[in-house]
Amino acid sequence: MIYALTCGSIFLLSFLLISTATKVNVPANRWLGVFFFCIGCAIASMIVAPRWVPLTELSRFVMAPALYICVLHYTKGFKNTAYWHFLPAGMFLIFSLPEIILNRHIFSLPAPFSQILGWIMGRIVKVQFFIYVSLSIYQLMRYPMQLPWLRYLLWSICCLMLIWFSGLNQYAAGIYLVVVFGIGFFAIRQKDYQPRPVKAPIPGDLKARLEDLMTRERIYTDSDLSLPLLAEKMALSVHDLSALLNNGYGQNFNQFVNTYRVTLAKELLLSEKHAHLSILGIAFEAGFNSKTTFNTTFKKVTGVSPSDWKKSGPEI
Repeated sequence: MIYALTCGSIFLLSFLLISTATKVNVPANRWLGVFFFCIGCAIASMIVAPRWVPLTELSRFVMAPALYICVLHYTKGFKNTAYWHFLPAGMFLIFSLPEIILNRHIFSLPAPFSQILGWIMGRIVKVQFFIYVSLSIYQLMRYPMQLPWLRYLLWSICCLMLIWFSGLNQYAAGIYLVVVFGIGFFAIRQKDYQPRPVKAPIPGDLKARLEDLMTRERIYTDSDLSLPLLAEKMALSVHDLSALLNNGYGQNFNQFVNTYRVTLAKELLLSEKHAHLSILGIAFEAGFNSKTTFNTTFKKVTGVSPSDWKKSGPEI
C-alpha cells in the first residue's frame, strides 16, 4: 500500500513539473519531472506484473542523466550534445525490447552467469547515479547565481541515494513519500534565478584588463561574445567575471557589453566614412546580431532611435 501511494505521489509531482505548473524555468522543470517519473517507475517495479519489470528497470538508466540535464538547464549550461548521456539507456532498451514485446528471454545465460550479470548491472546503475549526482552538485557550485531550493533538492537526493545504497528497503518507500512532498512544496514555490551576493573586493587590475579588451581590442564587436567567452579571455571563472561586472560596474553582462556597442554605433551613425552603411549594417559593425535588438537597446540607452540619432545626433 505504501509503495502504491508513493508511486502515485511521485507521478503526480512529475506531471506537475512536466506540465510546468509554475511557468518558471520551464525546460529545467520538465527534465526534473522526467527524473521523478523515472523514480516512480523504479519504485513501481516492486508492484507491477513481472512482464513490465524490464520496462521499469529501463528508467534507472534514464534517471541520473535526466537529473544532470535538469541542473544544466537551471544553470544555463545545457548544450544539445548533452543527449549522449542517454546512450546507456538506449543500449539497455535495445537489449530489453525482445523481453518487453515478446514476453520472453532471447539473451539468456546459465544461472550463475545471469546472477552475476544482474549483480553487475545493479552496481552500474548505482555508480552511474553517484557520478551524475556529483556532477550536478559540481555544476551548481560553479554557477554564479543563487538557487537555494535546487541545492536543497540535490542534498535531499543525496540522502535518498544513501538509503538506496544501504539497502534499507523496508523504510525506503515511507521516506521517499515524505521527501517527495517536501520537494514538491519547494518545486512549486521556486522562483527564477537570483544573483549570488559576492562581497570580495574587486582588484583594480581586473578592471584595467577588462577595459583594455573592450577599448583596444574591441572584443564587443563580436556578435558571438558571451559571458563564458569573455571570462575565458580574462582568464577568470564565469562566477568571478559576473562579480566583477556586478560589483565593479553595477551591470550584468548584456548591459555592460551593449553600452560599448551603443557608443560605437553612435559614432558610426555620424561617420561620413560609414555613411554607405544601412542601420542594419551599423548594427552588425557594432556587434549586434539583429536590427530589432539594436533598435531596442539603442533607444533604451539614448532615448531616441538609431535613425533619429543619425538625423540629428549632435543636436540631441
